[in-house]
Amino acid sequence: NLGKRRVLESVYNNCLPPSWRTGTRQAPWVYDLRIPGLSADSQCRILDSLNIEDIPARPGFRPMHTQPEYTNCRYVKSATIGLSKWLSNTTICLPLPPTLTEEEGVGISSRLLYVVNL
Repeated sequence: NLGKRRVLESVYNNCLPPSWRTGTRQAPWVYDLRIPGLSADSQCRILDSLNIEDIPARPGFRPMHTQPEYTNCRYVKSATIGLSKWLSNTTICLPLPPTLTEEEGVGISSRLLYVVNL
């Protein structure tokens, strides 16, 4: 399954602008990207547009300090809170299920490019 996910990751790499890549692998089941100039409002608009078309895109991972079990954690430093909120609000995660075909990956990429440029 990981091999199929890597193939789909290559499809996204070939179809989407290199400047959108984060260069990180947060999780093997999503392809995370950061679109320059993306705001939380535009992230929401993009995700709504993709989800309406049954593309299960999601926002970036929630920062630790916003999760109930960590709200009182003394290791969460205030200096990182702003950065982690910004990263979460400006990151979009595309699906990487092993059942997705390369053609579907190209379609998702095309749709994302279209929605971003609206």
